[in-house]
Order: sequence, then structure tokens, then C-alpha cells
Amino acid sequence: MSYDKCVRCGSCMKFCPLFEAREEEQWTPRAKTYLLQVMDMIEQDEELRREFRRLLFQCAMCGRCEEVCSSDVDLLRIWHEQRARAYQTAPEEFEYLTALKKAIANVKNIYGLDPE
Repeated sequence: MSYDKCVRCGSCMKFCPLFEAREEEQWTPRAKTYLLQVMDMIEQDEELRREFRRLLFQCAMCGRCEEVCSSDVDLLRIWHEQRARAYQTAPEEFEYLTALKKAIANVKNIYGLDPE
């Protein structure tokens, strides 16, 4: 997997808007890639799995981390894949996404506002 290429240098942390706002490493790409590397341990604990799924959706998907990654990890692809997996695993945790999906389908924006 490409997340295995992460050497945990921390370059991504400097550019992550969530880390800048929260100042807690758990929100960083580095932390999430580490969790993916130890997923077999996480899978044993439902609370950790739930927290990991929540962290995946606490990302702006701005791509700044990927731009500065010296290990050339395809972080956005990883987050997309992991989000899809999380949703398939526990769709009940993501009921709030239903309103977003409807808004996008109906008016092409997440706010549900008239496109004009």
C-alpha cells in the first residue's frame, strides 16, 4: 500500500489546516497514515475503529499534505478509499451525509441552495 511509504517526517503537519486549527496530531495526515499501518491492532477495538472513521471525515481534502509529501504518498487517493471503506463498514455513523448527497444530487452544492 502507498501509505507504507510514509516515513512520518511531519512535513504534512506544517501545511494541514486542521492541525493548524486544532493543534493535535491526531488530525494530521501523518497520524492517519500511522493508524493505517497498525490497522490490524485497531480492528480489534470498536472504539478505536469508530474514532479512526471519524478522523477520516475530519479532513478538508485540500491536498496540501500531498503537495509537500517528500515520500510521494498519494494521500488524497488513500483518504478517498478509506472514506469509502468506512462508509461501507458503518453507514449508520454517517447519516449526516444523506442530506449532503441529496443536496448535491438536487442543486449541485452541499448547502442545498439555489445554484444561482
